[in-house]
Amino acid sequence: AASGSIFEDGKEYQFMSETSVLVGTMDHAPHSSGFAYKHLTTMQVHGDTIKVKLSDVEFSQFNGKHEEGGNYPFDHTNFVATNRDIPPFQVSLDSHGLFKSLTVGPRLTLFQRNMIRGWAQKLQLNMDKIKDHGHGFSHEEQSIFGDCNTLYTVTDHKIVKSVSHTKDCKNRVHVLVDDWRGHLCHINPEHPENKENPNGLYSASNTVYVVDKKGDTFHPKAIIGSSSVVAQFYQEKGVSFIAHTKYSVGGYSSDIVVVGIPINDLKYEFEDKEYGWKSERDLKARETHLATGEFFEDDVSTLSKYVKTRIGDLYDIMHKMSAEKEVVAQAHTQGVNRVIPAMMAMDYNSLKVRNLEILYKKS
Repeated sequence: AASGSIFEDGKEYQFMSETSVLVGTMDHAPHSSGFAYKHLTTMQVHGDTIKVKLSDVEFSQFNGKHEEGGNYPFDHTNFVATNRDIPPFQVSLDSHGLFKSLTVGPRLTLFQRNMIRGWAQKLQLNMDKIKDHGHGFSHEEQSIFGDCNTLYTVTDHKIVKSVSHTKDCKNRVHVLVDDWRGHLCHINPEHPENKENPNGLYSASNTVYVVDKKGDTFHPKAIIGSSSVVAQFYQEKGVSFIAHTKYSVGGYSSDIVVVGIPINDLKYEFEDKEYGWKSERDLKARETHLATGEFFEDDVSTLSKYVKTRIGDLYDIMHKMSAEKEVVAQAHTQGVNRVIPAMMAMDYNSLKVRNLEILYKKS
């Protein structure tokens, strides 16, 4: 094998590959929509570098109900040739078998670059620890989400990599949605970290290498994986949503030329660079992109006056609160949901002034 890699140096591998992405609901009558790609994957191994070519690409779509029995939706859809191959790319691994760098074609779209990042992520295996730590261990690795703690399970026929709850990954490329749309009403405010679930967001990722083990050497036969994100807001009674990806690479038994630009990490890349995290960003400034999806053109002074008025209205409503239908309806329309969006659009200093004003108000 190549130094630090499960793939044999100087050898060419060919796999039939399929990748799918589905997003939908899970309750009552599960429905989803998504797409899938099939293609021939050719890999040539040269030391610690792997040249990859994806060709004969076919595309399919699905939009509908999931029937009982759990059938894979793309077993019953038509795949159409795209007549476009993705330019070859090159993955470099370090001496442990983990991701080091990536070279991709300069004309690739952002979607294609992120897809290749996902591909490169699957090629890394910590072979040093696999050989030295028996049947299981954990290790922090790069991924499209950030740096994630990865659990390994090793047998003579399979190597399984798992990541649970990407919210725990370090250097995440995405911002976690706060409790604005998934608040736990029974949480202890004095110990908010003590909760039974991660704010209604659940995620898991698994990669399975099917292998033959001969002596101390693993020979890969197939790669199978899946990733899911499930959102279950409003506790047990709320509707749940799922985003799911699946891929399979099955092997069967001309040189690949890679020309392109270097990439030194696997983190997911967004279309608008301005949405990325900036260390010099003023965290007390007004937020321009809100998780609520609401936008305000008013200046902070106007918003602050509006919030003060609405808090006063809310105070009056709470003092005359009862089970009467009219009072409950007023609480729903004039309640906290009418105050919070404007509060979120204010900056730190104006919020602090309003907070102190209310906190120390005598009347």
